Amino acid sequence: MAQYPLHLFGLCFLCLISLRLMHGAPAIDFMRRFGYLEKGPTQAEALYSGEAIIDAIKHVQKFGALPQTGVLDRRTIELMSAPRCGVVDVMQHDQSLRHRRYVIGSESWRKRRITYL
Repeated sequence: MAQYPLHLFGLCFLCLISLRLMHGAPAIDFMRRFGYLEKGPTQAEALYSGEAIIDAIKHVQKFGALPQTGVLDRRTIELMSAPRCGVVDVMQHDQSLRHRRYVIGSESWRKRRITYL
C-alpha cells in the first residue's frame, strides 16, 4: 500500500517530462528554422548546450515582445505556433557585422518567394 503513492508520483513525473519534451522538439526546430539557433550538419537537439537554448528562447521572446525569461512557457509556445511568413528573423553572424552608411541604388530581398507558414 505504501508503494502506490511512490508509483503515482513517478507516473506524474514522467508525464510532466514527456509533455516538456513534446514542446521542446518543435521549439528547437522553430528556433533552428528562423535563425535563433545555428543550423549544424546534424539535427540532434543534444548538440546544443542548455545555455544556447535558453539564450535562443530569450531572443524569441524579445522578438515577440514577451518578457525575456528563457523559459518555454505557454505564451512563448503560442508565439512559436502562430502563423507567420517563412523569412528568418535573425540575421546570420557574417551578415550582421556588415554596416553601410549609405546605399546607392535599391536594396532588395535575397529571398524572392515568400511563403506564409
